[in-house]
Amino acid sequence: MTYSTFLQKGKSAVLWVYKTINTKITNIYSPLTKRFPVLNQYPNLKYAIIPVILGLFTLVRNLLKIGINEFASWSSGFAGDHLGLAVNERTIVLCFSVLLIGTRIGIKVRGMVKKKTNEAALSYEGA
Repeated sequence: MTYSTFLQKGKSAVLWVYKTINTKITNIYSPLTKRFPVLNQYPNLKYAIIPVILGLFTLVRNLLKIGINEFASWSSGFAGDHLGLAVNERTIVLCFSVLLIGTRIGIKVRGMVKKKTNEAALSYEGA
């Protein structure tokens, strides 16, 4: 791989990361402008909302973390009391995380397959 192709791939990777982050922020901002038209009148409020969004994200993250930890401790105690098994709470959290990630990947793949079949059906009807 030459230096120029390596530089081009690095540039495209950085641009992809920037576009992904920018899209996520604008996807949050777009519904807010529809609901609160004041944001269109004062564009500086757009940048003032970013810390609020980050704070809400942190709050939701911490609430989910507390909920998952409570679920893990409850299920570990349940398994220990009723089944006589010693299941570590960390194992339960990892299994729960793998289940959520696997479900999300499965939904994405299913959506991609449906999209391909719809495109194939549309191209077949057009022919």
